[in-house]
Amino acid sequence: MNFSIESIKKHKVPVIITGIVIVLLIVGIITGVVLYKQHLDKILPTNASLHGISLSKLNHEELEDVLQNEINPKLEEQKIQLTFQDKTAEISLKDCGFSYQADQVFAEAKEYDFKENPDGFTPDIHYNDETLTQLITEFKDSSAVAVTPYSYERKGNQLVVRAGAAGSSIEVEKEKEKIITQVKQFVFDPVVAEGIAVTDDTIAINLDQIHQEVCKEAKDATSNVNSSGKMIYNQEEEGVSFNLDTAKQIVTDPSSGEYTIDLTITAPKVTVEQLKQQHDNAACPDLLQSYTTNFTATDKNRNFNIAKAAATLNGAVVAPGEVFSFNGRVGYTDKAHGYKPAGVYTPNGLEDGYGGGVCQVSTTTYVAAVLANMDITRRSNHSYTVGYVPLGWDAAVSDGGQDFCFKNTRDQSIKIVATTTNTSITV
Repeated sequence: MNFSIESIKKHKVPVIITGIVIVLLIVGIITGVVLYKQHLDKILPTNASLHGISLSKLNHEELEDVLQNEINPKLEEQKIQLTFQDKTAEISLKDCGFSYQADQVFAEAKEYDFKENPDGFTPDIHYNDETLTQLITEFKDSSAVAVTPYSYERKGNQLVVRAGAAGSSIEVEKEKEKIITQVKQFVFDPVVAEGIAVTDDTIAINLDQIHQEVCKEAKDATSNVNSSGKMIYNQEEEGVSFNLDTAKQIVTDPSSGEYTIDLTITAPKVTVEQLKQQHDNAACPDLLQSYTTNFTATDKNRNFNIAKAAATLNGAVVAPGEVFSFNGRVGYTDKAHGYKPAGVYTPNGLEDGYGGGVCQVSTTTYVAAVLANMDITRRSNHSYTVGYVPLGWDAAVSDGGQDFCFKNTRDQSIKIVATTTNTSITV
């Protein structure tokens, strides 16, 4: 079959044109597909939605507009109540900065299968973690129930001991996650916090510690005379004890329950009432010893001071074992307490000073105490010799300084009787 060049050319041109058309068509289809895919990548799926608000085919800018004008404002006006036992706090979502961010929502929506679960889209939400944590922590601190430590109380001759109880609190991170989960689901119901037990070592009954705190020896009442000459009484205390080994057998579970332990009570030998009776009604018929010193009748101020100090000293009762203080009984001998100026020994010699002559009262008392075999616990000589007793028999006293003290070594109380005449003092 013979084909001319012209006929071949005539048949070849249509084929080329057809090929070009096909290529262009393919390129167009591919380009269209690529452009359409790029378009789809820039918009959300057709059935996309968030909390009932359609996000269908929204681009990033449109999504941001919907979030800022429709969804986030609804979040900001919400408050979630956090409750624990009888305490409640309101968590403001606005204060905590809860909001949806367009970048995050768009990225998650592109990956989410809205056909499978159209209403289950709960993208991550932005919030201020520091503020939310602080609010929950403050609520935890205000609502926590403190641990109740073990306790004990005495009831007559028994000791009732009780175990303590655990406190309760909440876990901040756990409650924070519950709030965040609710908000992501657009649910704003009250959140009931779960309590956790709080314990420490004060709950269990510590019998060793209780034994140390409760048990004590009996203590007798004592008395002493203060600087104003007033008798001061120190209260007696009864002895208390219990058998520690027996108590540990009684307290079977130190962490719970109430238990009763028998106490052993020891009465003191001397009570305040007994001392008062001895002091107020001291019957001392036996004269142990007495001593008299003399003075002239001409020095009226000195004689006044001697009589005043002796009157204050008179009637003092000293219990067995008690230490008597002359200064404690007589008190200050200055102008403010009614004493007059008379001769007193100073580093410069004999000078006038308030209370001059009182040392003769303390000296007379000292000699009588020595003669009665009292235990002299404090006594000082004058810096110069005195004329009313032999050398070395004196007992100097001064306000806030030198004092004369003795201890009653007898088994009975003793009474000091001091009397004066115009020229003598007898103790």
